Amino acid sequence: MTKVMTNIELAARAKDAATKYRTLYIKGCFGAPMNERNKQRYSDNCAYNRRADRRNLIESAPADTFGFDCVCLIKGLLWGWCGNGTAIYGGAGYASNGVPDIGESAMIAKCDAVSTRFDLDTMIPGEMLYMPGHCGIYIGGGLAVECSPAWENKVQITACNCDIPGYHRRDWKKHGRLPWVEYQTNYRPTVMEWQKAAIADGFAFPKYGADGIWGSECESVAKRAIVKRRLFYTHKNLTKIVQKVVRVTVDGKCGKDTRAAIIAYQKANDLAADGEAGINTWKKMLGVK
Repeated sequence: MTKVMTNIELAARAKDAATKYRTLYIKGCFGAPMNERNKQRYSDNCAYNRRADRRNLIESAPADTFGFDCVCLIKGLLWGWCGNGTAIYGGAGYASNGVPDIGESAMIAKCDAVSTRFDLDTMIPGEMLYMPGHCGIYIGGGLAVECSPAWENKVQITACNCDIPGYHRRDWKKHGRLPWVEYQTNYRPTVMEWQKAAIADGFAFPKYGADGIWGSECESVAKRAIVKRRLFYTHKNLTKIVQKVVRVTVDGKCGKDTRAAIIAYQKANDLAADGEAGINTWKKMLGVK
């Protein structure tokens, strides 16, 4: 499937839409500027927009306002929206770039690595956020971009499943990676992080504890801490580190997707492709010799 942009680009463009442009929640609109032609088009295109209060908002919007709804924000960005006030759809091309015109439920169903767990430290910017009837884009730091008639009635930045002063909180139900987006991460665990995870999983470092230095004790623990199928449920914290590195859902549990991702990682790094996080795989992940 063709990748339209990277996750970092998607998150940045979503943030720009929320902070650099005048926007308004308009059902069925994917970035059209509110010139007179588009005001007439969208004030009549569905029952929601025909409501007196919504029609008044559309008709009174300044010409430099761009209309979106929640899923049309995602589609509009992937279709090429760029804030062009002279283009009929703000620069977007309907159903372009291989991205279909689908609703939020169909879109989350197409996502990879869909999860109901919200570990904001391991979520990747550019992931789709979903709840029944609504969607948004995670931009990192516990923040999301969504277009909603709630609160500011526009494309806005909100807090994602957490409380952040100055932002309205939205509790999403799922998140996942859009198939048209190339997800990039430079995540590499530190030795200190690895040591703390190993200690939490029951491995002892009696001499130095978690000191951030790779030494003989780390070598010994790494040899014993091979993440085999039978150990995934015991070594949950070490498993989570592996999952972060190989870019799968971080849940600390064994699964075919995790093992397949480990094998792919090992093949890409000229390691024995056995699907187990042995000492050589750990050293590669940690960047130690």
